Amino acid sequence: MISYAKLHQPHNTDTWSFFTHLPSDMQTFLCTGNTDLRKSIDGLSMIVEKEFGLNPYSKSMYLFCGERTNLLKGLYFDGFAFVELTVRSDKIKFKWPQQDREMWKISRNIMIQLLNGNSVQKEDALRVFKRLPAES
Repeated sequence: MISYAKLHQPHNTDTWSFFTHLPSDMQTFLCTGNTDLRKSIDGLSMIVEKEFGLNPYSKSMYLFCGERTNLLKGLYFDGFAFVELTVRSDKIKFKWPQQDREMWKISRNIMIQLLNGNSVQKEDALRVFKRLPAES
């Protein structure tokens, strides 16, 4: 069973309070570069699994951003179902890392900085996962 949940960030809500309901032991991953945000749970979980060899069923939040950097999507599995979070900001553009397509493991603090409009560098990542070679 798959459940869908879309949450939109209100204008005057602090980004930190938006994420306080998420488990504190949840790991956070950021997918650099542009992602086609027309993808939903199935497409985003395929990116996690097929492109990077990570487990979309782990207790982790995977963040994706498209060309228009005022919108991002988050995907996580809560132990029962996948949840897709959509964050759209009318006030800021997210300073999303555009270098090579990689998956960065980041701290919750770095995630909050990113969501508040600050830039994130590769040096801020706790670990970097490269794309897997394409299967023939």
